[in-house]
Amino acid sequence: MFTTTLPDSAKVQIYPSATVIDKETQNVVIENFQDFLHTWNYHGTPLQTDVFFLNNQFLILVINNDTIPGGCSLDVLSRFVTKVENETQIHLNNRNLIYILRGNEIITIPFNRASEFTLFQEDKVVNLLCKNVAELRTEFIVSPAISSYARLFSN
Repeated sequence: MFTTTLPDSAKVQIYPSATVIDKETQNVVIENFQDFLHTWNYHGTPLQTDVFFLNNQFLILVINNDTIPGGCSLDVLSRFVTKVENETQIHLNNRNLIYILRGNEIITIPFNRASEFTLFQEDKVVNLLCKNVAELRTEFIVSPAISSYARLFSN
């Protein structure tokens, strides 16, 4: 699935894209993030981070728990993500969609249309609420019935 040198307790932030991102664009995004993360700090303390894509659609930022940023550092990160989105013309923070894994394809559904969507038994949901590396390893792809979106589906 993925590898990181940071511990399972390290915090994750998931930046979803509504569309598949080609490898060339992924490389540009990763390079931009690595350059940014190399200088990103919290009150002068460097942050231990990792960044990678999952399923060609989800940018994962991992931050070691020993130096969790807050306040101004998170504002700087938010502005940086917006800059990358503008430069690459991809949206990395669409929280108004549910991401369904059907076979090898990710299907996106707006929240307000979930009750109209037919789920199949083999469908899985991408869990954007993973808090740390351990959860990302075990709970990134889950059954719709146990997902945070279960109540939105009518079937």
